Amino acid sequence: MKTHRKPTLSPRLAIWLLTGCLVASFGFLGCKKQEEPGPIDTSRIEQTFATSDGSVKETLGEAVDAVKAGEYSEATSLLKELAESAKLTPEQQTAVKDFLPSLQAKLKELGEDALEGAKELSETAVQGARDAATNVKEAALSAKDAAVDSAIADSTREAKESVKDAAEDVKRQTGDALNRLNPLGGAKDEKR
Repeated sequence: MKTHRKPTLSPRLAIWLLTGCLVASFGFLGCKKQEEPGPIDTSRIEQTFATSDGSVKETLGEAVDAVKAGEYSEATSLLKELAESAKLTPEQQTAVKDFLPSLQAKLKELGEDALEGAKELSETAVQGARDAATNVKEAALSAKDAAVDSAIADSTREAKESVKDAAEDVKRQTGDALNRLNPLGGAKDEKR
């Protein structure tokens, strides 16, 4: 009797299936367009510092460029440094102090957006992993079902062959027994 090897889902195939599902779920995430927060108006602070000269004007220019580039942390650091400078007029000090909260609000908004995006990404990744695990489980069950079906078919085929062989043995032994009992009529009985 033959021994049958059950087809199973290899670990390598399971990993590929899981990876494929995760890549597909991350690919869909990349399709989502996120809205950029609106720009911060720097015209008032630029106007206040228009008559400044030297390092004050240079530092403000760097801060404004940082704001326009969306580098709000850098802009905040530069403006705090500028506010601590003794070279500012009271009007400039007020302009900086009034402008800093808008930068801090923008940083908070960006942080909240990033946190929300990370949360959505995490939830999608978890769902993708769950889906991939379900797919791997279903593939494993399908492989198991295929193995069982194959084993049943093989066993049925072997059982039929065994029954056929046994029937031929019984027929041959019956013919032999009849020939021994009736040596003259053996040829006639062999046709049975």
